[in-house]
Amino acid sequence: MGYQLNADALNTVFAKWSDTYDIYAPKLFAGTGRSSMQDIVRYGKITKPEEIVWDKRSDYSAKDVLLPVCQTLFYFNENTVTEAEAPEKGAIILLRSCDLHAIKRFDYMYLQNGPEDYYYKRVRDRVKFVLMGCSQEFDNCFCVSMGTNVSTDYDAAVNVRSGGFEIDCKDEDLAEALRAMGAAEVD
Repeated sequence: MGYQLNADALNTVFAKWSDTYDIYAPKLFAGTGRSSMQDIVRYGKITKPEEIVWDKRSDYSAKDVLLPVCQTLFYFNENTVTEAEAPEKGAIILLRSCDLHAIKRFDYMYLQNGPEDYYYKRVRDRVKFVLMGCSQEFDNCFCVSMGTNVSTDYDAAVNVRSGGFEIDCKDEDLAEALRAMGAAEVD
């Protein structure tokens, strides 16, 4: 089912989603590039749609959300080893089609190519993907030639349109927040 929202309504939906999920999306990190005068776009935790960079490609992969560089797996003390708890909240990752195809490669490597990776699976099972539509081809993009510009395996998809947002929502949990705030349904 599709929905049309304005910016205020999307803020309300994000607030509702944030009760259950941490939301990650391409975000601008000012002055953190190779020099202090260079900005980068990478995936980070957000609370409002205004933080999302819609018009630039991310400089880093969305994999950092699923496979953090630093992660505690065990706690050791004199006689015991204790496994670290899984994150309390699930995650929603807003990403482009090419990034979603890359995540599918990780799924194959960690879940289907031999024994399942327990630590990857417990994070992956709690992630929902919201596809971000591309309004134009970005510099150095090759998703069309690789066939990764189209995705159908997503939980929701959002496109920026003049004056608002269009959302296609396949996931019932995510759609509940849209219906609860009275979003206009469209075909």
